Amino acid sequence: MADAGYYGWRGRDGAYLIADYGRIGPDHNPGHGHADVFSFELSLNGCRVITDSGVHDYEPSATRRYCRSTAAHNTVEIDGQDQCELWGAFRVARRGHPHDVTWRHDASGFCLAGRHDGYARLPGKPLHRRQMQWNRTDGLLVRDTVDSQRPVRCVSRLHLHPDCQVVELTGRSVRVSYSGGAFRVEANSDVKIEETPYHPRFYETQRRPCLVFTGRGRSVHLEYRIRI
Repeated sequence: MADAGYYGWRGRDGAYLIADYGRIGPDHNPGHGHADVFSFELSLNGCRVITDSGVHDYEPSATRRYCRSTAAHNTVEIDGQDQCELWGAFRVARRGHPHDVTWRHDASGFCLAGRHDGYARLPGKPLHRRQMQWNRTDGLLVRDTVDSQRPVRCVSRLHLHPDCQVVELTGRSVRVSYSGGAFRVEANSDVKIEETPYHPRFYETQRRPCLVFTGRGRSVHLEYRIRI
């Protein structure tokens, strides 16, 4: 659905991916939007394995702020800031917009790429580009590039579903088990494990593991592959 900015892929083996390469909402009323440009969710063998954080409530609370934040989604956070300025329960000021989004697909998979300017308001005017490639043989490749006029700290997060368990962590490689089997995440940087909240429905909170990848500099390249 290019006009809305949503792109997806469904395989016959129960794999399903949906990615958000669109605006956070209509410019005249973006209050329900989150700071989630380039975030995605993934299911394997019919089981959810990569998820966003959901929505806990609509109150002006710390939980509401977290659910809307970039850190709560599977995308890149720069210098601890959100892609757009959020306050209250539904307020949005300066926000990012996607540009140059391209989508190619065939019977074996797809390639999705684009850039957004949500961090251009920060010192150094960082620009984030993300490319995603999927095929059944190699799995999902996510490649992020951030270029800035001054050094920045970039954090890419991969929030796992609560049913997932990290069973092995070796530097830049993580093995994850879930009810439908297992998959491995291989990165170009060391991986850290955090615990983050997941809200499958209003006023319900579960805990789940989150994989964290970090890079610093004027030109930052973060990359990971999910191998099935």
